[in-house]
Parts: sequence; C-alpha cells; structure tokens
Amino acid sequence: MPLQSRNKMIPKIARWLQLTSQQTSIIGIIFQLQENKLPTNPVVIEREYFKETKGFIQKSNLFTQLRILQEKGVIMKTENSQYLLNLRGIQEVIYAKKKELAQEMDEITNFASDTQAFFEKYIKPNSISVTYLTEAELYKQLVFYLKNASAFYIGCDFPQYAYSFALCNSAQEAAYIETLTDKIHDSSFSLFCLSPYRTEALQHRLQKKYKNRELIKEELQEILAITKKKTIQNKNIDLRKTPTPFNFALIENDEEGDALFMFLKNSNGLTSGGIFINSYETIKQTKQHFLSLMTTTVSLKEDGDFPKEQDHLLLSLSEDKPKKLIAFDVNRIFTQNHTTVELANLMGKQKEVLEFIIRQIEGTLSMQEAIIESAKLLKGLKVSDIKAFIPNLRLIDNVKAGIKELKDNGYYLVAISSGFSQIVTPICKELGIDEIYCNVLDEKKGIITGEVAEKNVLHDDVKYYIVKYIMERYSIPEEGSIGVGDGYSDIPMLKATETRICFNPSKKMIQLYKEKDPCITYLVEGQDFKGVVKTILSLGKPREIQGDQIKMSKSKKSKSKSKD
Repeated sequence: MPLQSRNKMIPKIARWLQLTSQQTSIIGIIFQLQENKLPTNPVVIEREYFKETKGFIQKSNLFTQLRILQEKGVIMKTENSQYLLNLRGIQEVIYAKKKELAQEMDEITNFASDTQAFFEKYIKPNSISVTYLTEAELYKQLVFYLKNASAFYIGCDFPQYAYSFALCNSAQEAAYIETLTDKIHDSSFSLFCLSPYRTEALQHRLQKKYKNRELIKEELQEILAITKKKTIQNKNIDLRKTPTPFNFALIENDEEGDALFMFLKNSNGLTSGGIFINSYETIKQTKQHFLSLMTTTVSLKEDGDFPKEQDHLLLSLSEDKPKKLIAFDVNRIFTQNHTTVELANLMGKQKEVLEFIIRQIEGTLSMQEAIIESAKLLKGLKVSDIKAFIPNLRLIDNVKAGIKELKDNGYYLVAISSGFSQIVTPICKELGIDEIYCNVLDEKKGIITGEVAEKNVLHDDVKYYIVKYIMERYSIPEEGSIGVGDGYSDIPMLKATETRICFNPSKKMIQLYKEKDPCITYLVEGQDFKGVVKTILSLGKPREIQGDQIKMSKSKKSKSKSKD
C-alpha cells in the first residue's frame, strides 16, 4: 500500500477502533513493518516510533500500549515476541461496534419520538425553537458552531478536552473532541468550563473500553495528567471546580447567532442525544448565570491543586468498595456547638447567627436562607483566625473513638453539612470521614467576603440527592444504609436511608418521634457518641439501651415507608 494511502487509512481505522494517537502510531508502524517483512518486536517498534513521531516512548509505556491493543483485539503476540495485526480481531471489534450502534439508534429513535411529543404538548408555538438531536446530530452541530466560535461556555462532569479517541463513543464525538482541542490553541478563542471534576462518566467509559482494572488505572492516570497539563499551560482555558454538576453546554457565536445545547444522558452518564435551543433571551440569561457562577467557584489554574478524583474512581473499581453507608450531619453530631456559631463567635456575632440556626433547626426558616444570612455576618473574618481556632473546637464526647469503631466494622462514612468548608472539612478529615460535602465561604486574599453562591448552597433537599448519588456511585443498596442527624433540616437526608437515627435531637425532632413520624427510626438522647455507635451495632437486635445519658428506642415504621 502506498505511503500516502496508508497515512490516510490508518487514522480512519483508528477512529473506528477508538484508539489514542499513540496507539494509532504503533499500529501504523506494525503495519509498515509487516508490509516490508521486517521484525515487529518491541525493540524495532520503539526505534521506528522515534523515526515516525520524532519523539521517545518509554519502554514501560510501550508495553502498556501493546497490552491495551492486545486487549482490544487489534494486535496479537507470537511465541517469538513479535506483534502482528490481528485482522480477525479488528473485524470482530468493528462488527460488535456496528451492532451496538444499531441498538443505540433504535433507542434514540424511540426517545426522539417521545421528546418531540413532549415539546409539542408543552412548548407554545413560536415561543422558543426547540430541536431534538440524536448523538450524531448533536456533535455534528457542536462542531459546526465551534469552528467559528470566539468563546465556549460548557458545564460538564469532567473536562472533555483531555479525552482521547479511545474514549469517544462515536466518530462524531471524536470529531467534536478534535475540534475543541484545536480551538483551545487558537489565541482568539476562550474556553470557560465549570466542572465538579467527577469521574463517574469517565469510569463508565473506561470500563466499557477495558475490562482489566490495571489498564483502567493506567489510562486514568494519563488522562488526569493530560487534563492538568493542558489546563495550566493553556492561557485560553478557564477551568473552575464547582461543588455541583451543571448539565448544560452554552456556545456563543457572533456570526451564526447564539445557541444552547443541552446534553441528554443515559443511566451510565454517557451522552445519548441532546436538545438544541435557538432563543436569544434564553441564551443570554443562561450565559449571565454561568458567568456569575464562575466568580464563586474554585479556579484550578490559579490554585494549581487538582483534586484527586481518581481515589473515588479506583475505590469504586476495587473489590473492597464500600457495602455499608452511614451519612452524618456534622453540627451537634460531631461538634458540641454549631460550627457556624463558633465562627460567628470569633467576630462577636454569635447571637445573630444562633437566631438563624435555631429557626432553621426548628423548621421556621429554610436552610438556604439561614446559610446565606449567616455568611453575610461573617464578612471580614480572617481565614488564618479560623485555622487557629479549629484545635480548640469542642467535639461530642467519644466521637473519635466512635468513628474509628464504625470504620473498623466496615462502614463507609460520609459527612453532609450545611456548615462551611473552612471549618467543617478539617474537623471531618481529622476524624477520618471518607467523604465530605459542605458549603464554601467565598474568600479573597485570606478574608471572608460574606458571600456563598446561592446555586451552590447545600441545603435540605440537596442532602437527599447526595446520599442517593453516593449509593449509585458505589452500588450500595439502600437496605442497611443509615442516616444520623439532629434537626428538622436533616429529614431529607434521613429519608434517603433505611435506618434513620436522630442523635442529640432538637425539640421539633423529639415531637416528631413522639408522633411516630416515619422519618425517625431511632432517637438517641444525650451528647455521647457512644449512644450512636451502640444503636448502629445493635441493629437487628430489637431492644432498648439505657444509660446515664443515653435513651434509645425504636419507632413504629411499618407500612409507612412508602409515604416518604
């Protein structure tokens, strides 16, 4: 085959097989060596790789890529350590992909019909132009708008500009990634990206491509390294980490007009299609909202501290992934006083904040309102003063020993708090909590500004979805899950679990328990964490535990669970 024809054909085959650029070069070299009847052992491949790409490839990386290509069925290894193209394997991969695409098209066709019927029923004629797009059409449209775009606003689970062809589910998505990668090197183009930097969708992609856990880990490390390198080195990229996912992508295009693309995801978090909205007012409002969020999130480029999300991913891939979950509130569960009151005390404003907290606990003020108002009172507080105070914070009796005992019994512990990260996170890390979710006070030059992004506020209902999100991430069943809270605002979190423990309860919660409300399974009074541990470890043994400060009993919850 002439060199020119080979150079055109190999990239096409690589896209069909979803290979990385490095893997594409390797199979191209093997093809050329086979065609010229030359040896195809690793030494020769490494030498030819340097000639072909003008770059070195480490031996360990070469063997990893050869192993991946074998796993894919693209090449095979002979007894004398020669690597040859596996024609039958390539044909099988392409046939399987063709069959998979046919099945997906059937699903998309059905979904498109349902989506169109929905919009015809609920969207007023001529108000907003809404078009459903299949996955292929979605990426095709994105490429069209991106080519002439000056700015791209996108909310995504994980920055896609680090994806290789191997992670693309279709040729159209590969074209989109390729176009985006080219655009970020254009000095006149700007990319604004909001991302929770979570790897769940990436996990599904990797598991779909590779069955071997070790290969998944290696590929993940490479993707994270590429993301960090591209983000820090490229001046056109503004990547911000946000505590919540944003399921929309916004493109601004002066020549073709503004366009809004909403990605539709399947149960694995992978794109199955999208919705295209051509409405100037909708785009304008969305973009302004997006830009306001950019000011309240963490800039990864400025901080240079990329989160180690692979820890959660590798845990979910592990044989030792968590099987039992306990979700805790933090204030008055781990600490004797409310952490936000403690912060206010540093400024002499504890009475004002305490009023908000009490009203929130008793259910007369929404958590969201209490958080926003409390943050305003903390304006001017020095972050250094918070750090200096943390060692003096009073914890609930026996909480450290209790947390250790629960972890020793195989429980995966998650803290979900309305408090602020500057004080909640250090406490939970010291106790050994596995995952921490809380609000973040905005700070500039080491001073609290008094603001917290309203859309980022972790309030009552969000607690419920965080628990469900963790269960889904690690495939933890609701059966056996436990929630521990103290106040009215913890009810959504408690309802997300099977066993609902109210510890150090507020008056409102005691009243609900006496009324046999199904949101409380057990009531544990007092301020000794031993009561919580005893309650949890005695589950399945119906009895009452009495102590000097502990009073625990079980409410009748039969036939009422469905009301939640």
